[in-house]
Amino acid sequence: MCEREGLKVPALGLETRNRLAGVIPVEAGSTVRNPVEIGLGATGVSEHYVDGLQIVASDQQIDFLLSFLNPEDYIHYGVKGWAEDISRGLIEAKKVLNKPLAVVFLPGQSVEVFESVIEIQRKCLKEGWHVFQAWILRSKPSVSW
Repeated sequence: MCEREGLKVPALGLETRNRLAGVIPVEAGSTVRNPVEIGLGATGVSEHYVDGLQIVASDQQIDFLLSFLNPEDYIHYGVKGWAEDISRGLIEAKKVLNKPLAVVFLPGQSVEVFESVIEIQRKCLKEGWHVFQAWILRSKPSVSW
């Protein structure tokens, strides 16, 4: 999506990929290539989120980070406490990253997810974050006459 909109998504260096491989669990959906997919981890919330962001930020090819979060996944997998974990992770990331980070949330399909995302946004905004919600159409709309 970023490249389609004109952003350059550079390949990560070998050292960066090797360091990521050391913290990202080997699970379905995880990858150490750009875009990096840290995955939910065995507990449902990745304890490696901030570590992964720091490693990617240390790569000289990277000017800024864009984190795309889909809270609906946490609900789908029955993860409890995900909103608090995400909030803590994002607040910690802001303190330790040496490059800008933008966070994009999918709003989800339920009131529970939507309210949780709003609460996370409030906490992040209080910490000086710029937080956006993504509204993505799953298919192209069609018009017939």
